[in-house]
Amino acid sequence: MSKLCFGSFARLLKDATAYSNEYLIETLFRPFIGNNFNIDPGDQSRFINSKKNLPKYIKENNVPSLDEYFQETIVPHINQLKIPKLLSLLVGVIHGDDSIPDIEKSAMISQADEQHLSKFLSHVYLYALQQPNDIEESALPEPSDHQAYSIFKGKIYINGKELILPDKLIPPNDIDSSEHVYITELLKAYADAENLPQINADSVPPKYLRNFNEQRQNFYNAEAINRKVRDTGIYNQFEIFIQDTYDSIIDVHDQAHPNGYERLLKVLQQAGNRPQGKSLLETLPNWIGSSEKKGACHILVNHKKITWVATNE
Repeated sequence: MSKLCFGSFARLLKDATAYSNEYLIETLFRPFIGNNFNIDPGDQSRFINSKKNLPKYIKENNVPSLDEYFQETIVPHINQLKIPKLLSLLVGVIHGDDSIPDIEKSAMISQADEQHLSKFLSHVYLYALQQPNDIEESALPEPSDHQAYSIFKGKIYINGKELILPDKLIPPNDIDSSEHVYITELLKAYADAENLPQINADSVPPKYLRNFNEQRQNFYNAEAINRKVRDTGIYNQFEIFIQDTYDSIIDVHDQAHPNGYERLLKVLQQAGNRPQGKSLLETLPNWIGSSEKKGACHILVNHKKITWVATNE
């Protein structure tokens, strides 16, 4: 649980800029009081540590936007190396504050990236100013809050730490239990094309062997992404990736095809060539390509969302 207020915002900004308490308060208050700065040092500390509500003349002095002010006055003082941490921890505060309406959360978080840095910070700051700042407990998220993520320079950060591109997974010689469903469906597709009752994994006809091995690698390429993000706050982004794949291929899947193998080929072609979807994972360089998109189809087979051989074929 966290709380977006002046103090939580100020403490994260202070860490990213190395401002003194006095300079931090003076900089954040200047748009409202100009250069008439005369704040007791003790109050400065209490404001920053969320132990005292802000003066009414700050909260009641409406400023519609501070985007330009932040861009010119504050952003240049932020340590470039600390921007990912600042973004991701602010996102964590926003996610963890149940008092923020969902529509407001979405509006703020949608700007949490390098391109919109000043707009994001000014938006969050103006919202934080209007909230109570006399908090009994820490307003910052716990370090284990996995929902604190951000994107900076084409990389994704969880709680300020870069999430590294997953290592490639090599399909084992023996088929893993996680493969049984989609492998069974692949073999049915080959058998359907050959008018055979069944084909076993240890006796795949040579004409299908390359396809069989490629599909296993495609599955493991997608599974590598799945495993990498499974225990993070961005796991829903992998689910969005899978849903986008489903939405892009289902019309082709549902069309009539001569056999299951032809359906497999057409669906994989559609998946591999589909445009970038809504998942932020697809915005990261080298994370998701054609192979991962095809592998997502096998995950959909595992989830019983699609199948290669229709019951009426």
